[in-house]
Amino acid sequence: MQLGRQSEHDARVLRFRKALRLALIAWPAFALVDVAVAYALGGRIWVYLLTRALGMFALAGAALLLRTDASPKTVWSIDTTVTALLTAMVSVQAHEVDGIASPLAMGVMLILLGHAALLGDSWRRALWPIGLAAASYPVTVLSLGALTHTLAPQLADGAIASRFALDVAFLLGAATLALLGGHTVWQLRRQVFRTRALGRWRLVEKIGEGGMGEVWRAHHHALGREVAIKILSHEKRACPDAIARFEREASMMSKLTHAHAVSVFDYGVTEDGLFYYAMELLDGEDLSDALSRMGRLDPARAVEWMKQAAEGVAAAHRAGIVHRDLKPENLFVVRRDDSTTQIKVLDFGLARLTRDSSPQLTRDGWVVGTPATIAPELVRGEPADARSDVYALGVVLYQMLAGVRPFEGEAATVMRAKVKLDPVKPSLHTGTFIPPHLEAVVMRCLSRDPDERYADAGELVDALARCPLRGASVEEEISTWDDITLVEGRPAIFAPPVVAVR
Repeated sequence: MQLGRQSEHDARVLRFRKALRLALIAWPAFALVDVAVAYALGGRIWVYLLTRALGMFALAGAALLLRTDASPKTVWSIDTTVTALLTAMVSVQAHEVDGIASPLAMGVMLILLGHAALLGDSWRRALWPIGLAAASYPVTVLSLGALTHTLAPQLADGAIASRFALDVAFLLGAATLALLGGHTVWQLRRQVFRTRALGRWRLVEKIGEGGMGEVWRAHHHALGREVAIKILSHEKRACPDAIARFEREASMMSKLTHAHAVSVFDYGVTEDGLFYYAMELLDGEDLSDALSRMGRLDPARAVEWMKQAAEGVAAAHRAGIVHRDLKPENLFVVRRDDSTTQIKVLDFGLARLTRDSSPQLTRDGWVVGTPATIAPELVRGEPADARSDVYALGVVLYQMLAGVRPFEGEAATVMRAKVKLDPVKPSLHTGTFIPPHLEAVVMRCLSRDPDERYADAGELVDALARCPLRGASVEEEISTWDDITLVEGRPAIFAPPVVAVR
């Protein structure tokens, strides 16, 4: 799957290009109207044709500039300049036809309303292009009238002055309508996914939302398949880092085809800038919610769930991917059709290829992650690798067995403790027996020295498989998990936000 780095900005550029193509046809076509106006109402024909040519030159230049990558500020500047220039050209023509009494003010209104219909920007973004365009008419005709000494006699005529005032009032009204209309189109575009298809997927109902956006249940008619569609929120689409994280998450998840890693089927961005990706729809709850209900787990269940989670992470490690934000919220407990459960690894938004040379998504000097599960070496400013994920899995396993995390407290306190202290053994928190071999696995995962941990999640899987468990076999334990009541239809997407600690 090819993931193009597109954004709402790209979609706006596409709309602008289409508007320019239409303008490049309509603007010269109005030269016929210019000729008719010159003969019917007067005015120098060469002025009409010159202003038409200058406008054509501006449109062609804008189209050429937009053929290459342009920043949002550049696109906004082009929009503002071209719109104001076109209205100024119409205003020059208006001066040729009766000055401030000219009927050609309607031409400026046409440009303003066309801007709103074709671009449909928010009022904040469109305020300068439309405001300057509207102001260019009275400024131009008054200035030219003053220079040619035709203004004073016209202003002295009450009827002409009143007509000009009405023209300006109507022009301001048209500008206001253009702003409101464009803003309405922009708002509808933001919400258009509520009644539309995204790519091949027809949206059915919203099933979740969080800091990054919304999740919808979607249906593929041809395949008869339901998926979860994650859509990046409008606010996040204005943030390059959020877009990069969203794309990275989709890219990383699409590289993994493993039973214990959530599958991504499709990714895209609509013409109007909605980022989305389609992933398997999971029925269940995240591990954090499960632990909140159940408290600590018996060793057999904890081992089986952690083995599955570690197998999913091991697949990522084999693909050269470090997750970097493993925590209970990013491990999903799925109820399958046979009433058994399965763990899926979610949220690769902070994941990184071990050979990745692209810029960090965080600022220098900042550690990004969840304080409870972040490895000590990351607190010290060292780079993340597979052993950092092993540490995080150790924290999760510790919480499964003990019902608490190795370190509790404020983020800064937890960070300092990880660097200086070893955690207390989980058996001291439970007051019940935890197999020594299993406890040794946990403590090795939580070693402050990365070299003393398992090299990757695959080694952790092997270590868990060698842990002797008393009582019922894991298979028997799984078959009797009737106390687990999962919430069907929950989206496997959102988790509490990570924090940045400096």
